[in-house]
Amino acid sequence: MKLIVNRKAFSETLGLAAAVAPNSTPKDILKYVHLAAGPDGVSLTATDQEIGIKADVDPAACEISEPGSTLLPTKRVQQMVRETTDETIVLNAEGKKGRLTFKGAHAEFALSVPDVEEFPLGNYEIGPAHRTLKAADLRRLIAHTVFATDVESTRYALGGVLVNFEGTTCTLAATDSRRLAVDSGPCETVGEIPEPSGESPVIPAKGMDILARTLGATDARVDLRKHDVLIDCGQATVYTRLVEGRFPRWQDVIPKEFNAELELIAGPLHAVVRQAMIVTSEESRGVDFTFEPDGRLVLKSVSADVGTSEVELPISYSGPQLMATFDPRFIAEFLKVLNPEDLLTWKLIDGESAALLSAGDSYRYVIMPLSREGR
Repeated sequence: MKLIVNRKAFSETLGLAAAVAPNSTPKDILKYVHLAAGPDGVSLTATDQEIGIKADVDPAACEISEPGSTLLPTKRVQQMVRETTDETIVLNAEGKKGRLTFKGAHAEFALSVPDVEEFPLGNYEIGPAHRTLKAADLRRLIAHTVFATDVESTRYALGGVLVNFEGTTCTLAATDSRRLAVDSGPCETVGEIPEPSGESPVIPAKGMDILARTLGATDARVDLRKHDVLIDCGQATVYTRLVEGRFPRWQDVIPKEFNAELELIAGPLHAVVRQAMIVTSEESRGVDFTFEPDGRLVLKSVSADVGTSEVELPISYSGPQLMATFDPRFIAEFLKVLNPEDLLTWKLIDGESAALLSAGDSYRYVIMPLSREGR
């Protein structure tokens, strides 16, 4: 195999594959990225056997002198691509196992690589029946939900994002049992897809992060199967096994009736929440949010080992005084994925019940207050 490729384009595609290739694994072969050069162009494939990706290098950036395949030692080749300043690089592999040469105008490296046939390539072909979403919609849905997962939970389903297709609507939901993020967007169905049986699938948070990095301008095609899912983003196809375990029934978590409701602008609220967070600590995480009838939101925090803070924000509110203690990190994470000018609605029942924050037509975020003892 011999390949001449634009360094920048190759580096971008290698970065996508490297995000999947594990740094530490009992199977050393998985530390490599599989490179294939042939009639369909140049592709890079990486997997940790739970998540995989097949990414295509821009065809305009490649010149294939000799088709074939080889393995790339991920970290070392990344370093080579990063350190060289040449516009193009030449990759040359002789045979299925042996030596890989990496050559620029002023530097040349020779690396030993294992047998390319030992690499578990997998199948990245999307089935004829699948669903499609606009890349911008799917990117937004992921950003609005994935942060609410709990990747360290022993309840495995909390470490992923639930995906539910119903008619022309795709809904994503994520929870760590202390907060819930839900958003929906339009989708289309191609071909005949059987009605789902059992629980909605849950995609691991890492798979969602990889997918968000991969999405470009092309519509995403989603092929959900019994134990895994393939998502074709145009430039790349992402494979991931589904998370095992039962996801909570999120519809039952969203409160239906409230005693107070107000509208806020995301940017100013995010600013005062960040200020209130300055004197919090792991031992004293809570911030008291007091909604005053004279049109003020007062944020107070007390930390024995740090100090105290009090921050105010003018609001449009004239109802009864309400005070609830929240972990400000959870509110800040919700506000961070909004645009500063976005209008949001905050609904409350009392200081002991779940609050609902919402933005746009479909984005909902439920957050549980902390107990006074849990501050």
